[in-house]
Amino acid sequence: MKPKITVIAPVYNVEEYLEKSVSSILEQTLKDIEVILVDDGSSDASGAIIDDFAAKDNRVIGLHQVNAGAAAARNTGIKRAQGKYLYFLDPDDWLEKTMLQKMYDFAEEHQLQLTITGFVNEYYEKEKAFSVKNVMSKRIFATQK
Repeated sequence: MKPKITVIAPVYNVEEYLEKSVSSILEQTLKDIEVILVDDGSSDASGAIIDDFAAKDNRVIGLHQVNAGAAAARNTGIKRAQGKYLYFLDPDDWLEKTMLQKMYDFAEEHQLQLTITGFVNEYYEKEKAFSVKNVMSKRIFATQK
């Protein structure tokens, strides 16, 4: 059976953030997911971290390619994706535990092809944390117009 969502992350030299990012995906309340991590020619430990996650969780697919940029890595992931919906995640970001479930339920309820969410930017400066919340209003567009 097809997973409900395929999460695709282009990965390039993000070993510092990758574990937190991927863990936030795997800890989602929506468990029926596929995670495709595309190592885009990283020169740090990112590729090994991807392989570790793939070995531990059968929902994770680790792919490796010569550096071609984030768009090419996303396209590589799209070619392997099996999910009904795709979610693109930058590997230095992470998700709230219920995010994918809420997006899936909303898309299904309204028969949507695309959903867009708000996000929070976090900044750290001299051991102080700052955050800026970017909220999206709930709107549904029935047509491309």
